[in-house]
Amino acid sequence: MSRILKYRSIIVIALILAALLVVSACAKKEEPKKAGEQPAPAQPAAMKELIVIDSVVRGSLNIADPDKATQSCKLNNVFLRNEQIVWRMKVIDPVTGKSMTDQEIETLIVKLGDGTELKPGRFSPRPKENSTDAFWSTSFNIPEDYPAGTLKYSIEATAKDGRKGKFVTFALAPTDLTILPEARPKIEQKKS
Repeated sequence: MSRILKYRSIIVIALILAALLVVSACAKKEEPKKAGEQPAPAQPAAMKELIVIDSVVRGSLNIADPDKATQSCKLNNVFLRNEQIVWRMKVIDPVTGKSMTDQEIETLIVKLGDGTELKPGRFSPRPKENSTDAFWSTSFNIPEDYPAGTLKYSIEATAKDGRKGKFVTFALAPTDLTILPEARPKIEQKKS
């Protein structure tokens, strides 16, 4: 019996020593600071890159007035020729976590996979009356002869302080924007 207690004691002591070795090996060694030296705040590189988010909706182009409430400004990723794709976008400052305005953003550009660069995004409150949010938007009117198929795009933001950010579509076919071969009939636009 005493032999068993002796082995147990040895095992317990060995385990305690092993645990102490592991803890001391994992402990961080702090470098001694030089007189007057302040440590530089660590800021990950990702904190400098702007965050660009978007949603894509069908615009009101060639949609009859009675149908606009149910068909335009609704999330969508499948479009007919002669329809309008509208990008609604926000640029988030990764440091503050807040949406950036036109006072902070220099450019916000949507680039289509075919090389087309859309007019710069416009920042404004939405809806126009009794606004509840503000974001950037731009659009693309799909020509009747535009190639059918998937439409890749990217969004590039540049802040006035030089920081940049980029959104690219997922590499997953079902999430791509899709242009169908059919065309929506054109509706004569009312001139104001």
